[in-house]
Amino acid sequence: MYFDRNTNAPPFRTWSKGIGPVALLTMVLLSACVKDGVQAPKDAPLVPVRLSLELMAGAAPYGLMRPMFDGAGHVVRFTTVKGYISGIHLHDDDNAIVADFSEHVVMFDGASPYVEMPLGNVPAQHIHDLHFVAGLDREHGPSTAYPQGHPLHDVSMLANGGFGRSHLLLEGFADLDGDGGLSAGDAHFQYRISASELITERHVHLHADPVAGGELLLPLYLDLHMLLFGVDVLDSPQIDDAHPHARILMNNLATAVQVRP
Repeated sequence: MYFDRNTNAPPFRTWSKGIGPVALLTMVLLSACVKDGVQAPKDAPLVPVRLSLELMAGAAPYGLMRPMFDGAGHVVRFTTVKGYISGIHLHDDDNAIVADFSEHVVMFDGASPYVEMPLGNVPAQHIHDLHFVAGLDREHGPSTAYPQGHPLHDVSMLANGGFGRSHLLLEGFADLDGDGGLSAGDAHFQYRISASELITERHVHLHADPVAGGELLLPLYLDLHMLLFGVDVLDSPQIDDAHPHARILMNNLATAVQVRP
């Protein structure tokens, strides 16, 4: 987020009298290039960048109702897997920001386990890390209306009576009888995390080198095997913001996002 700084006009005019117009223009341009730690590229050509996110079950592509395991070893099947990552920044070897893509939100959905989206342009210089937020950063949490097709349009992710959005929604059942479907003897669970204080920040190493004249793809995947680490769905069939396992789920989500080799 950028903030405007008010300048006292008369003192500025007095101070600038002794400065040549070229020097003054140079100082204004330099100050405009440095925002929140973002370094202006030095004549580096810009390269279009896209991000992909694929849902995986270990080494295999994920599909809804695929058998998984919870933290206690129960076979579980998800009927709904939805969530967000946001707050995306790319950093160089010195941890300076190469590109700020925080205006973008990536939604994942078990019903469509692969998503790819354009982010913008990056200078043709080495990218060391991708920083992101597991969940929705505070800029995207409010209940603003979004058009059809926007990642935040999905009404199933509205929370708290419509006054916010959920970071993560998991629904499913423990397949206790092993028949592959929901039956009377199975245990249903629903996990919905929405509180802003539960978002988790993380970074992953990219080591990407954008090439002028080409396009850069940032390939990520989310390993759903990791989402229920430390969670027993029989002991905790309902998890919301107040549940002690809410933090575990959000930490699991952050850890489950990896860079495809």
